[in-house]
Amino acid sequence: MLLYRSGSTHHGFFAWLYQRYGQLPRVQPFLYGIEPAIIAVVVSLMISLGRKALKNVELGIIGVIAAIATLAGVNEIYVLFGSGLIGIIIHLVKKQLKQVKVFFHFFYKSPKLQQQYPIINCSGFF
Repeated sequence: MLLYRSGSTHHGFFAWLYQRYGQLPRVQPFLYGIEPAIIAVVVSLMISLGRKALKNVELGIIGVIAAIATLAGVNEIYVLFGSGLIGIIIHLVKKQLKQVKVFFHFFYKSPKLQQQYPIINCSGFF
């Protein structure tokens, strides 16, 4: 905990330095050299977090759509809430389809029901 507080203090200090001295001509080359390193760290972290967050194809598609919407200039709050809403809808639809599949699986696998309804043959359907 002490290290965390110390680190955040350093970040605050560097932010204050940038705010105060960032526009000075002598500081510009230093900042120009640091920017690519910061971008590389951010991209590296995005890739590692993306691999951990990508659990299935649906989440990957939502992520790509969210990235495209953000790059197109859509407000990030709208993208965040829209992506969450799409994720909830996909989850609920998959849950409903799974329940329907379980119902029909038991219906078609029952020997008694297959004898009562011989024309129903969906052995390869599910």
